[in-house]
This record gives sequence, C-alpha cells and structure tokens, in this order.
Amino acid sequence: MKISNRSPSWVRRLVALSFALLGLSQESYASTFPLPPEFFERLLMMEPLMAMQSKMSCDVRFPELKQKTDPFYVRWQEKKRVAIEAAGSMIQKNTPGRNWRATLQQEAREHASEVEASQCSVDFWAQLAAGSADSFESPQATWKTFQSALKTADQALALACLDSEKLMGTLTALAQSGQTIRRVSVETETGRRVAEVVDGAGKTWFIEFYNFQPFPSAGPAEWRIVSVR
Repeated sequence: MKISNRSPSWVRRLVALSFALLGLSQESYASTFPLPPEFFERLLMMEPLMAMQSKMSCDVRFPELKQKTDPFYVRWQEKKRVAIEAAGSMIQKNTPGRNWRATLQQEAREHASEVEASQCSVDFWAQLAAGSADSFESPQATWKTFQSALKTADQALALACLDSEKLMGTLTALAQSGQTIRRVSVETETGRRVAEVVDGAGKTWFIEFYNFQPFPSAGPAEWRIVSVR
C-alpha cells in the first residue's frame, strides 16, 4: 500500500521500527532527502514485523489476553510466513549478522505502553487470522469471500475483507442479494480497482478495492474493500 494512504501515526511507528531493525539512525536518512523509492518498499515489507511487535507488546501490557490470542497469532504467522521470511531476509541482507528477532522483542518491551488495547483484543487477532491466502487474491475473490462469510455468519472473515468496519452495513445488503461483480476497471493513479455491482433494483454500485500487499516477493496479494458508492 502507498505510504500516503496510511495514517501519520502508522508511518511514524513503521519508520521507527525499520530504523531499529536495520540499525539505522534517523540522521543517516535525514541527509538523503528526497528518500529513494527502495526505502519505501523496505518500509512496506516491514509491516508484518510491526504486527509481530504489537503482539509482543500486547503480551507485556495485557498478559491476561496472551493465552486467548496466541492461537490466532499462530494462524496469522502461518498465513504471513512468506512475508515474514522476506522481511527477515531483507534485514539480513542489509545488516549481516544482526539478530532481528531479538531486536524486535526489545523494541516490543520498550514500547509496550504505547500499544492500543484494541490491537490486543481477541477479536482483533481473530480478524487478522481469518481467511486463507487465496481468499483475497483478486477483487473477485475478496467479494466471493465476503459473500461466503456472510452466509456462514463468520463475522471475523467478513471484516477481514474490509478496510473499515463502517462499510459493513451497505455492503452486507448488497452482498446478501447474491449479486456478482460485473466489471472491474483500474485507476492507474492510485492503483485501486473499481468493481461494478448491480443490485436487485437495477442500481449500479461502485466498490473500490486496494491491494494491501503489492509486492509479490513479500507474499500473496491482499485485495480489501476500501469504499463503496
């Protein structure tokens, strides 16, 4: 996902973690502005490791939730295995001999007080663990996954298809009508894909999807619904 599509706090956290894992000082990059494109690619590859750091911090700040969230965390790690290994390999390539897992644990302990309670809940990790890698490989696959999740009352999987829970209301009625995607177009500037879905009354809805995992080397695609109009 583009850095510009993320919140400022998310970017700050990711940059801080990336510097720590790569053994960089902020001054070393401050002198190279504008930053090279490969720097942002490295940042995005670090995102799974930021989720790992959050879980470690959660275990420190909310130890009572550890046993309940561990099974979902294990499932999430299995799903993200390729992405985690790719990030680890990238760190090893740039900083040979560095124990990135130990650094990650240290960062998690030092910043445990900053982790939000919502990121430590059972529902949060159940949502991350929901679905298989191919459930989101394309806008069509994500739409089918969303429809299937509604039929089986799998709320965690349904939410995993969306960028925001606020989309659930409108999309639920549209998906439950059994409508399929008629056509998908590409917005070249943003990289989003816009799918056309016609409801039972003949109204055309435009559903925007974004690939939250744009780098094939870091794992399978993860198309999520980001808006509907």
